[in-house]
Amino acid sequence: MPHARIGGRLRAVSFAGALLIATAAAAAPEAIGGFDFKREAGRWTVLGDGAKLEREDGRLDFRYRIGPGQPQMLHLPVPAGRLADAQGLSFQARTSINLSVVVTLEEQGGGRWSSSFTLSKGDWTAVVLRPEDFVLATEADAPADSNGRLDFDRVRSLTLLDAAGFVAAGNAAALDFFGLKRGERRIELRELAFLAKPPGGKAPGLDGLGGPQAQWMVFGADDVDFGRRGPLRDDGLQLKYERKVGRAMSLIRPLPAGALRGAQALTLEIASREEAELNVVLEQADGGKFETRLKLSDGEKLRSYTLRLGDFKRAGDSRTAADKPEPARASQLLLTEAAGLFSKRGDNALWLAGFKVQGGGSAAAGKDNPPAAEGAATVTVESPGWSPWTKRVEPVHSGPYSAVGDPTVWKEGDGLRMVYNCFDIERKRGAICLASSSDGLRWTDVPTGDDKLPGRLIKTRPGQWDDAQETPFMFKWRGEYLLYFIGYKDKGGFFASFPAHVGLAVSKDGVRFERPDTEPVLKTTPGGFDGDSISSPSIVEHEGKLVMLYSAYCFSKCPPGGAGVTLLAATSTDGRNWTKHPTPILTKKDFPHAKEGIAEAEVRKGPDGQYYLFYSLLYGDKGHEVGEARAPSPFGPWEINPEPILRKSAKGFDAIGPIAPTVVFDGNRARMWFHGFGKKRTIDIGYAEAPWPLKP
Repeated sequence: MPHARIGGRLRAVSFAGALLIATAAAAAPEAIGGFDFKREAGRWTVLGDGAKLEREDGRLDFRYRIGPGQPQMLHLPVPAGRLADAQGLSFQARTSINLSVVVTLEEQGGGRWSSSFTLSKGDWTAVVLRPEDFVLATEADAPADSNGRLDFDRVRSLTLLDAAGFVAAGNAAALDFFGLKRGERRIELRELAFLAKPPGGKAPGLDGLGGPQAQWMVFGADDVDFGRRGPLRDDGLQLKYERKVGRAMSLIRPLPAGALRGAQALTLEIASREEAELNVVLEQADGGKFETRLKLSDGEKLRSYTLRLGDFKRAGDSRTAADKPEPARASQLLLTEAAGLFSKRGDNALWLAGFKVQGGGSAAAGKDNPPAAEGAATVTVESPGWSPWTKRVEPVHSGPYSAVGDPTVWKEGDGLRMVYNCFDIERKRGAICLASSSDGLRWTDVPTGDDKLPGRLIKTRPGQWDDAQETPFMFKWRGEYLLYFIGYKDKGGFFASFPAHVGLAVSKDGVRFERPDTEPVLKTTPGGFDGDSISSPSIVEHEGKLVMLYSAYCFSKCPPGGAGVTLLAATSTDGRNWTKHPTPILTKKDFPHAKEGIAEAEVRKGPDGQYYLFYSLLYGDKGHEVGEARAPSPFGPWEINPEPILRKSAKGFDAIGPIAPTVVFDGNRARMWFHGFGKKRTIDIGYAEAPWPLKP
């Protein structure tokens, strides 16, 4: 819960309130040039005979046919300069069939830029596109671009079409070759916005699999999934298809200009249920085509295959006389499995986890070697007698609008999971979402069946005590997942909405949650240290019981010395019924260097049997930092590190300060995630780590 000093008194911006500010520019298209999706609905047209477009309640319903002839597409003319401040775009799409989509932006007097990605049928999918996701058209009839970059201020039109329309227009027989169904299809769009700042979250990387959607075109697969499926440890493509006579399956990844400059080899991480052979083709902007063969072993286990570019040979339909590829000219990578054309028959599944480039500079970017723009720049804070903490200067998770926070992270199998505050854009309220990661640095929402807010675990309840939700904490105990959160009736922010209580939801699988009781499991106590509100529950097991530490707020009718924020405790034997500890665990007096004390504390038991506390230090107008303490028991006595372990940055995503830490002990290091509150009201999740032990 981001804190701020307002009116000379301790205040806090509620997570929902802060998110509403943070998402105002990105979620409301008016932020750039007055573009509004609903108002602009009448400007959309269809190109191609027979296509239909219906407009209803801020949604576009595009119906078209795939077959021989001109491809059918959606087209939006853009007045000159309308998108001058745009730095990306986002929208939601739903399709009637698994298909690949091409979004094209054409500049006035400039180039034609396209971004390609694949959508799975049925569910609404959030799509976020950055300027670097668009590739300049370089074919012979493409318009020239004067500066080699996408200029939103010169964009004159946006076009969206099904990539299968291109295939059919070029060669109708290709539809049969890839098993593409002829006939009517449907794409629905809603909430399209041009973003006034670069989209948050991770960039897709060169392999196109690190972002919110798979930036590959797929043809010939009966089932396409993007996420962690089968052997995939991180987001990747799962493709299921039938191998039969006259049919092939192909994946296509368009490459930015110069992406492979200096490259010497490609390493693909891939698995195939059955033995398979891929024809790997590298296409160049000058029409050159070069190919090699890759044999895949059977079994649902990812394997790395390295292909030396020097082993690629000139393809029969190459338009150049060169015998070997020129990596700097590479424009497209194609992977085609055509075993059905020869001897292989039956169903197969293929999993693509990504690819890396060996040699070259920035071209080597991918999920395992992220682009320099994602940054690994760090800053280290030393504190005498304690281990130093090293913080990344860029966030590791931002969501679509730089509006995420209050993380809790834990180990789950071979990876990590994180429950965090997301934002319900429809209700303008804080909500609770779940994400997963293989390395803790790249996060993807876990599908939970919520088509409006991917990753959401539980619904807010309008008009009830949990009308808004914040500060989640989740852990697995005695065979079930316990999800704690605070809820309040939102009347304009946390401090305008007292009281806030603690709620509980439970689950057997950590994805589908139910509430054992609609009432809170821990309520405020009038006249007590938590007389006004409760926030940020954190729970650890101690001597056979669960111990909850939580932030308590009181501003009126408080006990002596209890005004402000105090750290309290409660205990439980079943996780549902809680008894409050009679005395505070820590108060403002324990932190004389922090004007307003501490909040958002998390307690963890270390590998040494000691208990470690990580918390937000509140400095009033001077912002926030993160501190740590150690004790033999969650009740204390606490040995407090007198120095902050994470400091606010001069600029960047945590310029007001890092806050709300969560820690995982992992071998010889302690790993921390936190959220940073930026000066532009952005909220992003950051990362830091320190050597173990924390106090040598």
